[in-house]
Amino acid sequence: MAGLFSQTRALCEKCFLIFYRTWAWTAIRSFFLPVIFMWILGYAQNLIVQPGQYGIADPIPIKQLSEVIGDGKLVYVASTVGGLTSDMRNVMQTVTLGLRASQVIELDDPVDLLAVCKQNLRGSSP
Repeated sequence: MAGLFSQTRALCEKCFLIFYRTWAWTAIRSFFLPVIFMWILGYAQNLIVQPGQYGIADPIPIKQLSEVIGDGKLVYVASTVGGLTSDMRNVMQTVTLGLRASQVIELDDPVDLLAVCKQNLRGSSP
């Protein structure tokens, strides 16, 4: 046990000797080099990827829902805890504006989705 204590003490004395002899190099190693390294890592992303424009891009037209759906149908459940509010109904009327009435199916019970939107084994419905 005495050998372990003397080795630990010798190691600590050696560390203090090195620190006192080369205090400037210790400051560079422990503070400046990590700061410079992190600055390089932070700046390197600009060398690889062009800086973004915060999501601002050239505007493109939004497709109409009727173009996306085609001859398919839009099925949605209109029942909520408080019932379908007038705002929700106005939104759905605006969204389904270009669709035929036969393409829009409004359900009151979520269980009815199983009958209206039958799925195959892969989970897609025709």
